Amino acid sequence: MKISLFLFVMFFVLNTSKVFGQEDRRNVRQGNRLYRENNFTEAELYYRRAMEQNQQNFRGPFNLGNALYRQERFNEAAEVFEQLAQSEASDLQRAKAFHNLGNSKLGTQNYAESIDAFKNALRLNPADNETRFNLAYAMQRLQQQQLQQQNQQNNQNQDPQNENNQESEQRQQPNEPTPGGMTREQAERILDAMNKREQALQRDLKKNEQQTRTQHQRDW
Repeated sequence: MKISLFLFVMFFVLNTSKVFGQEDRRNVRQGNRLYRENNFTEAELYYRRAMEQNQQNFRGPFNLGNALYRQERFNEAAEVFEQLAQSEASDLQRAKAFHNLGNSKLGTQNYAESIDAFKNALRLNPADNETRFNLAYAMQRLQQQQLQQQNQQNNQNQDPQNENNQESEQRQQPNEPTPGGMTREQAERILDAMNKREQALQRDLKKNEQQTRTQHQRDW
């Protein structure tokens, strides 16, 4: 009798798990349909339902993070992707989670943590060129951010008297016209264009000389 009861309970649990498994996949598919329609708020609800029904399914929380990201809720998306990146999922899945974590950190302008996330993604999937591109972009943005902060700090530390003198000089010396009625900026643009044209001409001359030399060698 105990054996029969145990088998019945086990059979019931297995069937219940199967039903919940089908239900969570159904919610993920419904969420994906809404996501493709750019209805990210409704898609989020279905992904959360899928997570409640099956916490072991990678697709539910991963797509939830994407839906949050598309709503520009970058901090919430980052939390979801960070949990997935530290989970026991496969290396490829964790690489995708780190990639999207990096994108979420980009959204918050936290470029240093974004760089770390992209590097972790590449450690798990070195062949991902998109992650490599995003890493380069994040590094460029970090340099720009640091340069901007440094300039702001320099401006704050600048002597007010010198700053007033510089503003006075700029007012006294606006774009001074050249004798031909041309501003200094216009003259510089023309000179720059002439220099580029001259460089192109020199390249053409060198190319013609090389072709002539090659022709003489062939004739000889």
